[in-house]
Amino acid sequence: MDITTQKLMMGAAGASGGPAGSYYIQTLTGDTTANISVNLGGFIKAFTGGYYAVWRNNSSSGNTIVKFDLEGNIIWATLENVKSTPYAIDVDTTGNVVVAGQAAGSSGIAFYNKVDGNAGGRSDNGKTIQPVGSASNQAAGIACDGTSVGLYSFTPKGGSDTNVASINKYDDTANPLTSFTLRGSGFQIELTGQMAFDSSSNMYLTAYGRRSGIPTSSIFLLKLNSTGDTVWGRAYTVPDPVAGSHINQYFTNTANTLHIDSSSNLYSISYAQVTPNYVIVKKNDSSANLQYSKTLFYANANTNVNGGITTDASGNAYVLMRGLASNFASVIVKLDSSGNIVFGRALTFGSSSSVNPGTIDIDENGNIVIGGVLDSGVKSGFVACLPPDGSLIGTYPDGNGGTWTYADAPIDTIKADSTPVNVSTTKGSPSNDLNRTSRRTPYTPEINIIEL
Repeated sequence: MDITTQKLMMGAAGASGGPAGSYYIQTLTGDTTANISVNLGGFIKAFTGGYYAVWRNNSSSGNTIVKFDLEGNIIWATLENVKSTPYAIDVDTTGNVVVAGQAAGSSGIAFYNKVDGNAGGRSDNGKTIQPVGSASNQAAGIACDGTSVGLYSFTPKGGSDTNVASINKYDDTANPLTSFTLRGSGFQIELTGQMAFDSSSNMYLTAYGRRSGIPTSSIFLLKLNSTGDTVWGRAYTVPDPVAGSHINQYFTNTANTLHIDSSSNLYSISYAQVTPNYVIVKKNDSSANLQYSKTLFYANANTNVNGGITTDASGNAYVLMRGLASNFASVIVKLDSSGNIVFGRALTFGSSSSVNPGTIDIDENGNIVIGGVLDSGVKSGFVACLPPDGSLIGTYPDGNGGTWTYADAPIDTIKADSTPVNVSTTKGSPSNDLNRTSRRTPYTPEINIIEL
């Protein structure tokens, strides 16, 4: 497998006391054996010195994990030869990257894989989780608590049985620490979302499901202590303005729909599956008190994928979502600490290509980094480093007849959502088989670089 990168420089950073580094848009393409970004990816996670990204390859191979420095240069890239779909990414305190997903070609096996960030992308360890007596286990979230790893997955039971969420925690060599199942009390879990740890090892989870007697779906936010006991739960349901519409959480190809800032405030995003769709952003403190709730709507068109949320050191939030105007765009919205819109920006390519968002993060210089998939007839991965003040609006020819556009994006806030209600959970005994997977053999590809 070869990776060819094409970096389009947008401008030098660091001017007028701004963040250091350079601003750029960079595409990544693979060879026909393992074409990078066939379906989804560009899930980004920053670390000290750069950031990681993961993409799904074609159906005959696995995931490509890439480590970048702050300038977007590739430090290493590895192909994990396991057929799988990545759903989430995180970095532990020693700089190792962990990726969670669902193994392809099976009835449903959740997995995580840990890659040594300091040894050229060597695959370190991982786990697969096959539920006992169940046909499916769908991975959704992963988070690091120091050097340990938490994996959050979903097991649909079917029939009259209650669906369960599974939470499994492992030490830094993939030995199991804790494992338990979670059932809704007063609500039915229909899909699990993401997870995060705070500095006290409390767990925060999102889930999607239905409350008893409520026809529309709800988004659930849950806080559990380190032993899995419920601290609090909240449910949010959007009023149903259109018959048959409901609130939904787009879990299947988003990785960072849950974020905790340095003050233990919890940020979550979901989208309302109405006509037209819109994205919902919520900020709760660590005691579940709602700080703000915003609905974001782009360019009088469907805003139907929430790609991720993160914050900077000043408490500003950055939301990545997909908007559809004449073509799909990756849309960035910056909110201040009170939830007021600072700016909206749209990244597009040409007039008929799709720029599908992965996730978003803030690097150590305070710059915005995003990833995703560019579909311009031939799919390729992309990453971009953009200024946090929304500047550098303009058009940027790529030298091959295509043009990137970074433009102002009109963002409206519409439709107030309903008052949250308390929910509770029931912790059950673990029902998962925790056998260690075989170590995976990575392949370090040849990297060809083109700068414009």
